[in-house]
Amino acid sequence: MADSNSSTGTLPSDAAARGITKTLSGFVFQSYEIAENPVRQEYPDQQGAIKAGKQYDTRYDLTASVYSANASTDAPVTGDIFEFDGHKWLIDTCREAGTYNDLLRWSITAHRYTDFPK
Repeated sequence: MADSNSSTGTLPSDAAARGITKTLSGFVFQSYEIAENPVRQEYPDQQGAIKAGKQYDTRYDLTASVYSANASTDAPVTGDIFEFDGHKWLIDTCREAGTYNDLLRWSITAHRYTDFPK
């Protein structure tokens, strides 16, 4: 039996976004994750117990797995900083993660703060 929506060109009501829309020039994302972590100043009392705190920044941590869109074996990021998702990121690691009979992959970890790097 044919899907009743297939001939009308409309999406079913339970349709969800698919794939990864983020890009890194010359590479294809297999996965990525961005964690958002508050940076806080904590205030202890005289006995050392934390009694108050205030968030003053946010740290963003990126973990990604990519492979080259062509036959290149060059690393996807080099140096200290690269641009991704409209922001500059400080590179923590860029590791080759190839496996036998599979694509040559790279694992990237990086971080940034709300206003650094610019």
